[in-house]
Amino acid sequence: MFLGYHRFRGESTRGGSRIPHLDPVLSPVKDLRMLRLNGSFPSSSPDGDLIAFNQDFDVNGGLKVVKSDGSKRWTLIKGRLSFSTSWGPTERHVIYTSIGPIFESVKATVQIASVSFNPGNLNGDSEEIACDVKILTREETGNNAFPSCSPDGKSVVFRHNPGNVDAFSIYLVKPDGSDLKRLCVAGPEGSSDVDRERINHVCFSPDGEWLLFAANFGGVTAEPVSWPNQFQPYGDLYVARLDGTGLRRLTWNGYENGTPAWHTGSELDLGRLSLGHEDGDTLRGQFVDPLWLSSDI
Repeated sequence: MFLGYHRFRGESTRGGSRIPHLDPVLSPVKDLRMLRLNGSFPSSSPDGDLIAFNQDFDVNGGLKVVKSDGSKRWTLIKGRLSFSTSWGPTERHVIYTSIGPIFESVKATVQIASVSFNPGNLNGDSEEIACDVKILTREETGNNAFPSCSPDGKSVVFRHNPGNVDAFSIYLVKPDGSDLKRLCVAGPEGSSDVDRERINHVCFSPDGEWLLFAANFGGVTAEPVSWPNQFQPYGDLYVARLDGTGLRRLTWNGYENGTPAWHTGSELDLGRLSLGHEDGDTLRGQFVDPLWLSSDI
């Protein structure tokens, strides 16, 4: 018989008490610099000074933006579940997102929306910024999610598989809905490897020549019981060209690595991210039982 329990230290115990908005992490790829965000689905604004993201999918659900140095954060959508973010390539303060349930049936209705706001409102002390939300898809069109615009605005990439909801692939389409095509990455079209690929969170590189995404190509690299609860423990980050060639693995660990984004604009001083900034969330104990844990009690 085994007893399972949760453990965390109290506020009086020595150690960090804040969760920074941004935190630098190491990559096995030399000269590649990466940031860990306190949230999901990050994307950089065209000039690189802001990052849009979704912090959580419960009480903190909605859409937020944070300065690229992690020093300040604002809320755009509050109390309305949204996920995935993509900045308009030519409109500095327009963000595309998905509004609707996440981690539910693929038959659930999810709509694409554009969110616009006044950048002048970011200069005040308010943590909530007024914005205009425009729904771009009809409710009867079903599940529309994870859009990412190409830098020139001529293509939209997303993950989808109309024939098998258990295996997702990369699809490209023009903004008017024409010229839909599938991008095969795991192998040639029609092969068993392609039919088993599970790809998520695809986004264009700033030059439009590469796609960054999370995939199951590396399998599960650690026993799930030994790591925190994760929906996709197989997820590592990869890049590939628009024709499916040049596949390269960027991360290699037992954690789920997902919702990636490229940073654009000026070079970031990563040393400042962990020094001198007190802004962040208070560290709290928050528990959800792992997916593999069951009880007969």
